[in-house]
This record gives sequence, C-alpha cells and structure tokens, in this order.
Amino acid sequence: MRRLSIGLCATLALVLSAACGDVDPAPNAAVVDTAPLELDPSDDALDDLTITVEYTDGDGDLGEGTVDVHDCRAAGLVVSAPLPPIANMDAVEDGVMIEGVLEVVVSDVGDVELDTVAPAACDELGIGAPVAGEAVFCVVLTDVAGNSGTGDCTPAVAILSAE
Repeated sequence: MRRLSIGLCATLALVLSAACGDVDPAPNAAVVDTAPLELDPSDDALDDLTITVEYTDGDGDLGEGTVDVHDCRAAGLVVSAPLPPIANMDAVEDGVMIEGVLEVVVSDVGDVELDTVAPAACDELGIGAPVAGEAVFCVVLTDVAGNSGTGDCTPAVAILSAE
C-alpha cells in the first residue's frame, strides 16, 4: 500500500503577471531533490521517498489541485493526492502567477514486477524502460481547473531486494 503526503514549504511567491502578456495557466514541476537515493522495501523505516519539487503556476490556481507521482517501473503505479490551498482567494481570482516548493512523500515503496516499457506518463518525460534494482518517479501537477503542465522525474533510486 502506498500513501502520499504533501508538505507545503514556506516558500511561496506571488508574482504579478498582468504586464507579462499571455501566461501559461498550467502548473509546471521541477524535481530539485530526492531522498534517499536507496530504498529497502523489506524495512518499513527505509522504504519512504521524499521528492522536493519547485513549481510555477501561471494563474495561481494550483492549490486544491492534485499531485500525481508515477512509479515508472510499471503502468498503473500512480499515487495521487489533493493539494492544500496555496494562494489566497484574491490572488486566484486575479490570476496571479505563483511559484514555490512542495515536498512530496511517497510512503511504503515496495517491490513490483517490471513492465518491459515505461508507462506513458514516464515515457513522455523521457524515461526509458524500467531497470531491475532501480526506480524513477515522475511528478505531474494538475491545477483546480484541470490544467496539467510539464512534469519532471527523479534520478534513478536504488531498490534493494530481499535476497
């Protein structure tokens, strides 16, 4: 069973974008840290992954959207969680650009049977076929209006096997 928890770090900036012309309303994600880089599915204390993501959202409505984390080892291994409110209602109504940092925790990463090709969401982000003993996780943000932007992926994380 996988659980996903979201921590919204204190880093949030509201950027006035009215003078910038057309701004993409879809939120974009950039993975900036992944820890640890080795997981042990046989030990509950060592099978949780923290992914730090910097985001931008052109119209401020990312809050109350969702974060999807795709485990690129097999199709259908997606953990989705709702995001908390981020910008205040005035900023959302005015379509103010926001940027900040999310900490995403994927709990209880386990062993899985690998597919022969990467799932579509991972493939679209340039991730190749799964490799035994490692996993790549891709993060995609969707705002409350249903706009999904460019996601990003972690480096390969070693998955220790019980031998």
